Amino acid sequence: MGTILFNQEPNTGLLSQKTYFDRSGQKIRQESYSYDEMGRLTHKKQKTFSGACGSKVDAQYFYFYDGRLPNRRHIPGQLGSLSAVQGPDYFKEMTYGNDGQITHSELKVQNGPRVKTDFTYRADGVLQEKKIQVDGQGTLRQNLASRSRIPLVSTRG
Repeated sequence: MGTILFNQEPNTGLLSQKTYFDRSGQKIRQESYSYDEMGRLTHKKQKTFSGACGSKVDAQYFYFYDGRLPNRRHIPGQLGSLSAVQGPDYFKEMTYGNDGQITHSELKVQNGPRVKTDFTYRADGVLQEKKIQVDGQGTLRQNLASRSRIPLVSTRG
């Protein structure tokens, strides 16, 4: 078991960096964080250290808010919500209803299928159903109100 060193931004107190050390005190990984003016995470960078001679940037993640997407597309009515996350091999987009609950997400993995998830809620705000569609694979509906699962149904014709 190693240790983790946490660094904070002096003016905001937000986490600016996490550094992971192994048992012998060697730095093995470091994560750096950037935020927007509202204190929301906008960028995360991960570095892995190997031996005594260096590091490489392993991954970068970008976070988009308020309906703004990296391709300059804009989803209206999404103020205050996380709209998308872009990682090294994936892109995930989310939309929310007027009550702030997620209603749709779409995940695209590089060289993989697109996964669309739709969420339906009861009048009291409890998640009722989750519908997951995987391109070329089928659809899974999960009725959460009764905890029953309806099996995968092929959409291939």
